Amino acid sequence: MRERLLHPTEYVEPKFVRQNPTLKKLKLWLIFTVVVYFLFSAGVTWHLTFGVKRPPTSSPNRHGAKASDVEFTTEDHMKLKAWFSREENKPVVILAHGRGGSRDQMTALYRMVTFKVGAGWLLFDFRACGGSDGYISTGGIEESKDLRAAIKYLETQGYRRSDMGLVAYDMGGLAAINMADEINSLAAVVLIGAGNSLKKQLANRLHGWKLPLHPTATLGLLVSQIVTGKNLGLPFVDTKLARLTRVPVMLVGGDQDHVIPPERIKAMARLIPSQNTEIKMCVGMGHDDLVRASNSNAFRVIAKWLRGRLIRD
Repeated sequence: MRERLLHPTEYVEPKFVRQNPTLKKLKLWLIFTVVVYFLFSAGVTWHLTFGVKRPPTSSPNRHGAKASDVEFTTEDHMKLKAWFSREENKPVVILAHGRGGSRDQMTALYRMVTFKVGAGWLLFDFRACGGSDGYISTGGIEESKDLRAAIKYLETQGYRRSDMGLVAYDMGGLAAINMADEINSLAAVVLIGAGNSLKKQLANRLHGWKLPLHPTATLGLLVSQIVTGKNLGLPFVDTKLARLTRVPVMLVGGDQDHVIPPERIKAMARLIPSQNTEIKMCVGMGHDDLVRASNSNAFRVIAKWLRGRLIRD
């Protein structure tokens, strides 16, 4: 059969369907939103589960405090790096830093213990932080093993628990609360900007940006809990606070702290049955400001309180 050839005048130009510009913009906006959400979720996961593996940038000797480099091992075989400053015939204070920090974060506090309290001190990097072993942080859950190891290390150095104080910030405070039964035997405990779970802290930060926890951080929080294998809602906090029946406790907060707001500090004080519980609210201070040198007025109050419970003149 012969094919019929089209005459040039019979050529039909193909038709192209033009996409609706509004629909195209909507698709691009949807793709952009999904990408941003996944990037934000990855940031949340990183923030909640990974420590800062950065060696200290300065040493205590540069700040007039004499200390030695030491290390000790936890019950689950994590090797922790620390600085230890011994004052002969004087008690010792354990310093525990916050999430995303390391020993560098506590410079102003070990100076306070050295020059205003007159005691020795032990400052260590939690797991996954500074120079210590590990990569995954759990915000105060597994870190309680690190604090327990610090106490046991001091016992090997001849200290009794009744000669030990504890100053713990943020994650360090949560680690302390998680082992409330054990810190009951210490001479004094100062909890600075501590007392909310990681989930609640994240919710408070997002609230400051006028964003809800869900769905803003739902995926990031879910992945974080899968990575750590822990409930980052930390349901133990209030129950454990109620077990602080003997040790004197000072709760330190900032009136501009949106992570651990003043009302949470007051609620914690009501939960602690110890009759020797005090609150120090720092005026004009946010969460990160609480351990900075600019908070010197509060440090004087903390030092006086610690000295009264540790130093036997």
